[in-house]
Amino acid sequence: MERKATQPLNPEDAKARLRAAATGGQALSWVRNYPKEGVLAAFILGFIIGTSSIASKALASGLVALLKRSRL
Repeated sequence: MERKATQPLNPEDAKARLRAAATGGQALSWVRNYPKEGVLAAFILGFIIGTSSIASKALASGLVALLKRSRL
């Protein structure tokens, strides 16, 4: 796959690209707005995954698939 030659951006385009990248993490902004609820959700999900063998196997296989995909 060939990549296009990159051209320098003008300041307006660079600012627009930076704003788009900064607003991309919607889940992270939710955790910043609701930190107690985010911690509670993490504990509940961790408990469910830790106590259920099916959920832990599914999580492990999903992570392996993501790691294999990221190497390509």
